[in-house]
Formats: sequence, C-alpha cells, structure tokens
Amino acid sequence: REMEEVKSNYRLSYDNLTDTLYVSVGDPSVADFSEVDDDFVCVRKNDREIVGITVDGYLDRHQDGSWNDSLILRYIPDIDIKDIKSYVDSSGH
Repeated sequence: REMEEVKSNYRLSYDNLTDTLYVSVGDPSVADFSEVDDDFVCVRKNDREIVGITVDGYLDRHQDGSWNDSLILRYIPDIDIKDIKSYVDSSGH
C-alpha cells in the first residue's frame, strides 16, 4: 500500500490507502517537534531544522483545488515538484 522512492536529498513515501504523502529530508528520522501550518501541512523538525513534512488527503486536496505542490517548496526549496506528481501517479492511484 505504501510506496517509497529515494532521491538525492529527500525521500518520498505515499500511502494510497490513507492518501498521505510523506517527504523526508535525507534519511527518515524522529522529529522532536511538529507543527501544522495554515495549509494543513504537518512540518516535522529537529533542532529547528526541517526533517520532513506530511500532507494528509494529498490527492483529494488536488481534486478539490485546495492543494498545490508548490506549497512544499516553502519547506523543502530544492525539491523537484515534478518528481512528486510522477511518483504519486506511479503508485497506482
């Protein structure tokens, strides 16, 4: 149900059962702090450094127009957002 793809400096994981996208910066690690922003992105941090984000309802939010992948650039500016779309599409959803 969950797929994962490793890129040079981030890791994508998508769970199609729960429609949740996970993006880890580097190898996944335990965060010591999490916060949810105004766009309902859960941002996970260690010592003020972002270690990952979680987007619940990823595809549903695309369909209803409440989500745009460019919102991820706010937290992970060097991510190629085209990778995200092609990765989730390849998950069989």
